[in-house]
Amino acid sequence: MDRSRGFSLIELMVAMVVSLVVILGAGQLFISLSQTSQRITLLSEKQAAVNFAVETLLRDIRRAEWGSDVVGEDGEKLTLRVRNRGDMTGCDDDGDRLDKRYSLGETASGESGSYSLRVQRRCVPEGGPPDSYGAAEPLIGGFDEGGFSVSWLEVAGVRIGVEVTLNLQPLQEGGDPDVLTFHAVNRTAAVTR
Repeated sequence: MDRSRGFSLIELMVAMVVSLVVILGAGQLFISLSQTSQRITLLSEKQAAVNFAVETLLRDIRRAEWGSDVVGEDGEKLTLRVRNRGDMTGCDDDGDRLDKRYSLGETASGESGSYSLRVQRRCVPEGGPPDSYGAAEPLIGGFDEGGFSVSWLEVAGVRIGVEVTLNLQPLQEGGDPDVLTFHAVNRTAAVTR
């Protein structure tokens, strides 16, 4: 007698349930890996943006001519006078200076609660009056409202640098902003005072 009649209905249903569990597990693993990959990408973009903003600010703070008007009265503006090193066309690279004013402004896209660090520039010709500030150009985005504040850094009553605080938008909706605070010392002011 030949007993090769195939699978019974119960065997077939058990095989389908086991296959379904394996497929659902694989799908869940794929979704989890995809979400993790997106978070890592967002985090690396955020880190690159912060590095760019900090390096730009540090470079200008370190090479600035130090004055009393560096930190704005409200603590939300940073104005630096630096030598023009090709930063602005129409401004002589040899003797002219360049004023750079950093502040926070809403992004051009009009996203609610999305702000960008902006810079305004003006040429200060040698021996002449300064030009007027140009339009504010966005430098980097991803900040919260009030996400850029500056205060003086003093040692023994002497202003040698600034403390800069950046509040970055949270990665997750409704999360707390990421706060980065760093100190930047003007080398000339620190050595000569």
